[in-house]
Amino acid sequence: MTDIYLSVDVGGSQTKIIYQVDDQTKPNYVLLPPAIEEITKDKLNFFMERLGWIGSPSPDQQLWVEWNNRVVVLGEFAANFDALDRIKELKYENALWKVLGAVGLIVELSLVKVTAKKPINLELALLLPWNEYSDRRRFEEQLRVMLANFTVRKQYLKVNLERFLCRPEGGGLAVGC
Repeated sequence: MTDIYLSVDVGGSQTKIIYQVDDQTKPNYVLLPPAIEEITKDKLNFFMERLGWIGSPSPDQQLWVEWNNRVVVLGEFAANFDALDRIKELKYENALWKVLGAVGLIVELSLVKVTAKKPINLELALLLPWNEYSDRRRFEEQLRVMLANFTVRKQYLKVNLERFLCRPEGGGLAVGC
């Protein structure tokens, strides 16, 4: 049984996330700035110890993912770490981290039940640029590896990708012509 239905568009202007959890009747959405930055664990710890105490930001304002000893900050939070302009990088590589962040954010915002024994079941739809659409299998394979064991905002997660649908950006326009 699917726990989260997720659709992600990792556009250059915003990351658009539409999701629905199993016990809800209506979908929800989250918009995130497109920024993404890999940092060291020490940098994250320093920030949280020195500056992270100011206020209580919402999860989407302080979003980070840890996987395989790597730390990536996403969205608005990346601005705190001198994020680089990644417009020339492949979207699908950054999309891996954005999908992980989106899953963690949904779990936290929607109170999806997480247990150590049972992975979360996910159905994902993703848009990729036409020139990266041929990389969709590579994306799916790497995503499955990453989803098996990762952390978002100190929440350890295991996710089973039940179904993956990938379409090229603008595909609907091409079909309509």
